[in-house]
Amino acid sequence: MMDEILDIRQAAGYLQIKERTLYRLVGEGAIPGIKVGGQWRFSKNCLEEMFLKVTGKPPKIKEHEAAVAE
Repeated sequence: MMDEILDIRQAAGYLQIKERTLYRLVGEGAIPGIKVGGQWRFSKNCLEEMFLKVTGKPPKIKEHEAAVAE
């Protein structure tokens, strides 16, 4: 299965945090991401794994995101 790549807006929405907070966390090295052509990109699988390590449970997905994923 191919990993889904998220931009800053999508990743912030997925983690349910503000974009500004995500920029700060990436800058601090707390959240993994890469910059491609001046824009941040995030592996959804990597974010899920990071979330599981920290909290011990997967992130809660908002209902509208779950419907889009199906």
